[in-house]
Amino acid sequence: MSVPDPAESRVLLVGTASYQDESYRALPAVENNLIDLKVAIIDSSIWGLPPDNVKAVLDPWDPKRIIAPLQKAAREATDTLLFYYAGHGYLSPKDSALYLTCNDSSGDNHSSALEYKHIREVVLDSRARRKVVILDCCFSGNVHAQMGVESNLQSIEGAYVLTSTGRNQASTAPPGLRNTAFTDALLILLKDGISSLSNQGFLTLDNIYRELHAGLPRKSYPRPDRRDHGNLSDLPLVRNRAYQRSDRQVAGGRSHSVAPEVSPATDETVPAPQIVVTRDKTRGLRFWRSGPAVVSGLLGTLGGGVVTAVAGGVAGVIAGTTAALLCYVTTVIAEGQDDGFRSR
Repeated sequence: MSVPDPAESRVLLVGTASYQDESYRALPAVENNLIDLKVAIIDSSIWGLPPDNVKAVLDPWDPKRIIAPLQKAAREATDTLLFYYAGHGYLSPKDSALYLTCNDSSGDNHSSALEYKHIREVVLDSRARRKVVILDCCFSGNVHAQMGVESNLQSIEGAYVLTSTGRNQASTAPPGLRNTAFTDALLILLKDGISSLSNQGFLTLDNIYRELHAGLPRKSYPRPDRRDHGNLSDLPLVRNRAYQRSDRQVAGGRSHSVAPEVSPATDETVPAPQIVVTRDKTRGLRFWRSGPAVVSGLLGTLGGGVVTAVAGGVAGVIAGTTAALLCYVTTVIAEGQDDGFRSR
């Protein structure tokens, strides 16, 4: 048993943190989500994908800037394809279809946002044996709803779909938190592992889901949801950094459980990278190498802009101090008295 083949897997991380339409509140935590997830995914003690196999798109201008790199990743992946999105999500008043917003999205123009069914179509066409979709946005749980035999455009056969909320629920980005609530919990799990499963060298998709499902409501955050459309629940996705190799040793040096290919690293032995983010007018990110101990290519090249990653301590730039929000809600909440939600 092992994690999906890093060389044959592809990950696309998409996040919309800023908007041209001022009625959409900025989501600075979303930018941090992309940075921190890429750091985790390329960490050899977690999954260990080559940096070039993990692309990130920050503030896609329009739906094409999401679909084009997803199509490329879908063509290249033969083992596992993972798509992640964070940003504002909203439902069509006509048919309740989920739309993922872009930098140029506006509430009265659906063509400026990406309907989830287009993600479904690209992922479905991929030759990857295993497909994972993670949505961290308001109303993401609506993709699980059955909309009738002839109109069920939400499910993806052969895929595991994990959402930050249940049906008709808002997601959240608490003030003062570096990441959105759901992704923060996911990142903690990836970094620390699951101690109650310390006899497992790997974490499956359902291990991850069940831990988030139990833990997020204890912090008064929405309960995530998931659907498995391809018997992927037991797919080992990442190494369990809480795995205790010594507990599994038996006579002759053999183990009852297959150990991770790379032993879990401590913060002392593998420093987390410090990331500095700078944007330019192209609303994209790219990276360069800055010295021998640099983690390069952290978010990939798609657009312009620069991110330089330098090894050493856990730090980052949080763009903005105002409360972030992740949704399109119908109830107006008074300024300064919410977890980052506000109506448009």
